[in-house]
Amino acid sequence: MKMTIYDLRTSDEQAGFIQACNRSLHAIPDNPYLAAHGDVCSQQWWTHLDDGKLPVKVRRGPVTHLGPTRDEFADEPCDIIRFEVDGRDHEYDREGFWLNPDIHVGDIVTVTTTKATVEPPTGENTWFIDLKVEIEDANNDLHLTK
Repeated sequence: MKMTIYDLRTSDEQAGFIQACNRSLHAIPDNPYLAAHGDVCSQQWWTHLDDGKLPVKVRRGPVTHLGPTRDEFADEPCDIIRFEVDGRDHEYDREGFWLNPDIHVGDIVTVTTTKATVEPPTGENTWFIDLKVEIEDANNDLHLTK
C-alpha cells in the first residue's frame, strides 16, 4: 500500500521555507532563476515544473532508522528518519509530516525534489525543495492507515 504524506501542491506545511527561499532568491540582483521561472510555487513556477523545465530528482529506498540518535558531527541528540538510496544514506529531521505514525523501519520512502540554483558573484546558492513524499508498506502488513 502506498500513501502520500506530503505534497507541496496541497500542503502549506512548508510555507515558511518557501517564503524564505523566495526572499533569498529576491535578494540576488538580476536573478536569472526568477526571470526564467518566477517565484517558487507561483503559477509560472508550477507550469515550468509540469512542463519539465525544472530539474526533478526522485530518491527511493528503505527506511533504515527512525527516531532518536546522536548527531555524528555536533555530538548531540537528534530525532531523524534515515533511508538508503543506491548505498547512500539520506536523513531528515523528524518534524512535521516526517512524524507520521504510519512510517516504520523497512518501509519504502520516495522523495521527489527539485532545486533552485543561482550563481551570484559570491558563489553558488542552491535550495532543495521537496515536492512530494510517499511511503510504501514494504512488508504488506497493512499498518498504513490512509
